[in-house]
Amino acid sequence: MQVYSENSDGTILWNASLVLRNYLQKKQSEFSGRRVLELGAGLGHLSLAISRMGAHVTSTEARCRVEEAATASGSCRCWGCVNQLRRSVKKNLALEQDVSLNEWNDVGCEGMEGKGSIRVVELQWGEEAKDRWGPLKQESETEDGKFDYIIMSEVIYNQSSDSLYDDDFHDNLIWTILQFVKPGTIIYNVFVDRPFSFMFFAKIDELPGKPFKVEVVDEKEYECLVWTCYFLCPVF
Repeated sequence: MQVYSENSDGTILWNASLVLRNYLQKKQSEFSGRRVLELGAGLGHLSLAISRMGAHVTSTEARCRVEEAATASGSCRCWGCVNQLRRSVKKNLALEQDVSLNEWNDVGCEGMEGKGSIRVVELQWGEEAKDRWGPLKQESETEDGKFDYIIMSEVIYNQSSDSLYDDDFHDNLIWTILQFVKPGTIIYNVFVDRPFSFMFFAKIDELPGKPFKVEVVDEKEYECLVWTCYFLCPVF
């Protein structure tokens, strides 16, 4: 399987999300009724799959980097932005109305009595961006607003345009994660080993009090040799 595939409309699907989706489907019963946050959701395929397991999924992406496309109707070829995510969720749910930011959409769950749901929220990582988090700003400050699961697929790749390590990138991601975890939160993270990817785990290990337990998922459980899957669990 290739690392990514390009769709006919020019959008990019990172295939790591399919690897993690297939793995998590084996744990489907664990997600029913749970609050799930996906960071860097891309086209939202993983968020949608988990919502169909009965979870209530907050699917997040950054603001579009192209100013003229930063509207609901604008088109863009960003590899990940909230406008693309909204359009993809609408298409996959076959909705007639637009998917509004921060609004919940019910998702039917095949073979299950309950329903899952999904909402699309703009989320830029880091403390400086917190005032633009919409509903997540308030939720991050309350115990009830924390999440049972956090999902990350191909989001720790860290390399600036000049091929150097961007120290702020992982710092902002980790700071953001810490705002949404509680004791018992499980974080799934799947990625291809690229330059500086493991610096994310080095920074996790350097956190005061070492608040996370990190484990590697046995590659036999997700049947793929290209990607590496870890899960993290807060121990505070």
